[in-house]
Amino acid sequence: MSFLSFGQEENIQKVEIESGTLSKKYIDEKLDSFIVEMYTVNYGKALSFVKENDTIVIKNIQKSDAVIKIYFKNKMQMRELLYENKIIAYSEAINFDLNNLPINNTVYSLLVNNKVQSSINKFDLKNVDEDFDDSNIKLFNSLHYISHLTTIDSVFSSIADFFLNGDALYKVYMGSYAEKHMPPIITYLKTNEKGKIESGIIWKKKGDENGKYEIYSKEKIIKSEIQSLLGFKEIFRDYFTKNMMNN
Repeated sequence: MSFLSFGQEENIQKVEIESGTLSKKYIDEKLDSFIVEMYTVNYGKALSFVKENDTIVIKNIQKSDAVIKIYFKNKMQMRELLYENKIIAYSEAINFDLNNLPINNTVYSLLVNNKVQSSINKFDLKNVDEDFDDSNIKLFNSLHYISHLTTIDSVFSSIADFFLNGDALYKVYMGSYAEKHMPPIITYLKTNEKGKIESGIIWKKKGDENGKYEIYSKEKIIKSEIQSLLGFKEIFRDYFTKNMMNN
């Protein structure tokens, strides 16, 4: 958050959104910070979004023990969720290369605006206590819509614009509605210490409508079929559910 210098002009714009309000603070016509207040969805909470140097910091105003940070490292977008100053989740954008995957990681790819956006993701929730608010995870996971952006200013503006959408809070916090409007996941791979695929599933586009999906186990393809993206969504859901239950 910036402090006013002599001659700078501050302007605060407050607009009603579905189930809340969005208050945006501008300094010299540049977005400086904004607050999202929620009245019915998520039980009357307020979120603060501030740009501190080259990092976006997101906090619950009433309960700030959890913080989301967004920044760029080597021109790649990074997102972190911290609880009591410890990282419990992070997402790091990568340039996806099936022949050069990061070692000992989980790789996701989403189809965002018809473009593949890939990242490595880790979650470590075993040490969070009963005071941790699960809605922080929902907010963290909902930030996929900024994954294609390459500057901190464009990310900041995009998040503010997102909350102007009538169903924004539902896309973040309402489970089935959020899942329905999430970009399709087309890659979910777990790699070993050699950077090879230990397990996972991937869909590759072939032509206008159809594609081909492959299921991996212990560095080998164990199943491969032609399938549309729509059909793959159900296949992915079943695969992901079964593998999460077995982990």
